[in-house]
Amino acid sequence: AQSMLSDTNADALRERMFAVIEGRSAGQAESVRNMGEARNVVIQIVNIWEADDLFRQHIYQPEITAMVAQLMDTDTVRVWHDQVQYKPPTIGGPTNWHQDHPY
Repeated sequence: AQSMLSDTNADALRERMFAVIEGRSAGQAESVRNMGEARNVVIQIVNIWEADDLFRQHIYQPEITAMVAQLMDTDTVRVWHDQVQYKPPTIGGPTNWHQDHPY
């Protein structure tokens, strides 16, 4: 199967994520916050596509949106909210599967 994301593109997105976290991005995400008591345990970025054009392009890739629409059995998909949860390596422990808020 063909990859949806090249190594080069993944590297670029990772660098752009760090730029958003460090306040170096062209735009600003809705929020960037540390979710743990210790420094940088889990960093949450809400609506990163508002801060960076490469993330905006990524979420609107026709191949990705077509797959999402097919999974949802619809012809229309709208982005309401996105989140990046970044957990640096070697810090903290695993997070078990859970549901934050029941629907």
